[in-house]
Amino acid sequence: MTTNPSPGEKATPPGTGSEKHPIVVTIGGLPGSGTTTAASLLAKKLDLPWTNGGKIFREMAKEQEMELNEFGVHAENDPSVDRELDRRLLEALRQGDIILESRLAGAHANLNSIPSLRVWLHAPLEIRVKRIHDREGGEIGELTEAVLERERSERTRYLDYYDIDYEFLDHYSIVVNSNEYWPEQIVAIILEALHRKGLV
Repeated sequence: MTTNPSPGEKATPPGTGSEKHPIVVTIGGLPGSGTTTAASLLAKKLDLPWTNGGKIFREMAKEQEMELNEFGVHAENDPSVDRELDRRLLEALRQGDIILESRLAGAHANLNSIPSLRVWLHAPLEIRVKRIHDREGGEIGELTEAVLERERSERTRYLDYYDIDYEFLDHYSIVVNSNEYWPEQIVAIILEALHRKGLV
């Protein structure tokens, strides 16, 4: 019988059984929902690479010498930005054995019938803004406005380009309120879901 690893113990690495099952886990959520923390902890538990879609987007913004919000507005008017981001995300998803942190990754995996565990984390706006403030500093009011503008920009693009609402929860295998669990507990929930699918 498969059991969860004890605290601090790594899960059994993929491929150690009689048959190797590629693992694809997508972790999505709005800014400040805890996706980066959960993805990094899960990557350590499973000894798998972790790719961050937001990091790719920030790198693309830097290449264009734009601030993140400015680049988001630019992306609304230039479909090539999201097309390039999608190309990199889908390539990673199809290769397998990856933890992919991205707001659209779960929807893409679902719509492209890529076998995966798709996780969505959510938390109230004020909690998310506080987490961002604790991490980056700034003024709460300005941070709240910036977060809401970023979410509006992204949602507009995704609806216009793909007719995808990343908050449509049917795309996801599990949905977790990250305000109710510690990061380690969230990872345990994800690991249990992977065990049920026979992937670890």
